[in-house]
Amino acid sequence: MKYSYDFLLLEFKDVYYIINKVFEEEEIRAVNSNLVKFIKEIIIKAHLNNKIFYNSENSFSKNLEILYKKNIIPYDLMRYISSYIEDLYYYKKILNAKIKEAMDYREKIINEDIIYNACVWLAVSSGEEDYSLFINNLNNDEKIVFNKYLNNNDGNFKYDYIDDEESEADINTEDISKEDIEDRESKDGLSFLDFDDIEDNPLEDSLEDEEISSEEYLLTGELYYLGKNVDKDYNKAKEYFEKAAKEGNEHAESYLGLFYEKGYGGEKNMEKALYWYKKAALKGNIFSQYSLGYIYYEGKDVEKNSQYSFKWYMEAAESGFAPAQYALSYLYKNGEGCEKSNFKAYYWLEESADNDFEDSFYILGQSYLEGKEIELDYKKAYLYFSKGASKKDKNCLEGLGDMYYWGLYVKEDKKKAFEFYNESIVEGNGGLYYKLGNLYEESNDIKMALMNYYKGCANGDLKSVQRLGIMYYYGEGVREDKDKGFEYLSIAADSEDPHSLYLIGNAYLEEDKEEGLEYLKSAYRKGSVYAAEALVNEGMKNFLNNEEYKELDILSYVNKILDGNLNSGYYYYALLFHYGIGVEKNDETAFMNMLKGAKRGCREAMEKLIEWYTEGIFVNKNIDLADKWSRKLFE
Repeated sequence: MKYSYDFLLLEFKDVYYIINKVFEEEEIRAVNSNLVKFIKEIIIKAHLNNKIFYNSENSFSKNLEILYKKNIIPYDLMRYISSYIEDLYYYKKILNAKIKEAMDYREKIINEDIIYNACVWLAVSSGEEDYSLFINNLNNDEKIVFNKYLNNNDGNFKYDYIDDEESEADINTEDISKEDIEDRESKDGLSFLDFDDIEDNPLEDSLEDEEISSEEYLLTGELYYLGKNVDKDYNKAKEYFEKAAKEGNEHAESYLGLFYEKGYGGEKNMEKALYWYKKAALKGNIFSQYSLGYIYYEGKDVEKNSQYSFKWYMEAAESGFAPAQYALSYLYKNGEGCEKSNFKAYYWLEESADNDFEDSFYILGQSYLEGKEIELDYKKAYLYFSKGASKKDKNCLEGLGDMYYWGLYVKEDKKKAFEFYNESIVEGNGGLYYKLGNLYEESNDIKMALMNYYKGCANGDLKSVQRLGIMYYYGEGVREDKDKGFEYLSIAADSEDPHSLYLIGNAYLEEDKEEGLEYLKSAYRKGSVYAAEALVNEGMKNFLNNEEYKELDILSYVNKILDGNLNSGYYYYALLFHYGIGVEKNDETAFMNMLKGAKRGCREAMEKLIEWYTEGIFVNKNIDLADKWSRKLFE
């Protein structure tokens, strides 16, 4: 190792052990995997130690951008780590292909300069120790890196390992999304490259125009595109794709479509992208057909056209291209560019699953498990969940856990269920901690429930953060600690999630009513039906106490509750007519809606009916009916 990482043992032992695995591991795929874990770990710790909510749904690059906007990570380091993430993903693709064992990618994959800079930045920006005290024990190279961060004021750095004249295309990750790479390049259809046929050092100047076939031009272009045994160079890749395309090579034409769509190698031009994609698509190139479907569906830089999208997805789907079959299923399900057909949606979804498209397994498994969109069939649910689980799909692993937990199709086996749940978590299902916490709470094992909520919180699961806030604030299963509860609720609210805003708003009503109402109104504007319920309740209190209230606001909140299908909707609607708030007073309408609310299980509506039957309000006095609703209330 070029650097010593011992300083991490002070506060970041987990990171230290992951880095040790990187350098000790001999299997290069495991090295790549551990590097991804390392990047994820430093990003999570930087968020949590700086009290920023870590959104596990975001990409690594997006979460790095959040740190940059909070002035926690320097711009250049953010950019270089994002570029490194992209490189690791490409190397993963290459390593999963059939590459000669003699090829050593360790030196290419382990960029120790970036790793060390990232570790020092994490320690200085997110640690509590004074790392300036350790400077004298470092070598010169280590001192230089530490001083960059200890003395940083503006966050602008230049690193020796980055060429300042490097092409922007090489380091810009904003144009490449994981979805693009996974769904549009690596699903069989684009790459012409056979890694077993690659020589270790292809030389550009060894190629003579008159002796080269379009396939060789294509192969060389792919080498530069992937950075395989040569420096990645989109400009050179584009040159060779253009040469191959001139000879009518459909794969090169498809690549040119991609390059013009994304702006690789210079010009971003959707018109030219469509030209090359269509040229290849008309020759039957399934990736180009799929790309056209995607572009016309998204409507980005081109007019959205669902009919065109459907046409091109269908072309690729009928040729057996699984991603297109999956996309076609979505169009049929929603009736976009075609007639709405649940039957055809599931037909194409099962076709994509038969072609081993992993995203289909969970949807099919869950659909057969719930029986909402398709006939209930636990056997098929188990089949598709098992297929996905064999590929380590985190959602399918969770689905199998559910089936064993509740004994659906299989014999109830909670031990096995938790084995699947834990495996799902290992595969990145951080949201499952909340579910496990709930299961433990239901069985009155608060200690295990808390442990899972803590783990969920550490992994950026919003529901776990919310639950911890509620438990501590209201003393549910734990000793009441309002300060601690507020701390968790505030972290959740930083995400601007509607339900999180509702929860903290509701809590604030006790401490600071005005602040609480502002949070609730913000949650309501973002669509929270529970915030609407809380706001109408506060409005009703003001009305009954002869305090200021706004009729139209109350009416709007009640309509939101009704639209959200909450049981309390009819109760509040009845009160509007009972008191004549925003509507003409009408006792009959009030009674009919109160009855509807009671039948839907609203306790407040039941209590009001008991009162009205007992006192003979709006109806004849009827003790029997009052008793009937009393029994229902306490069932």
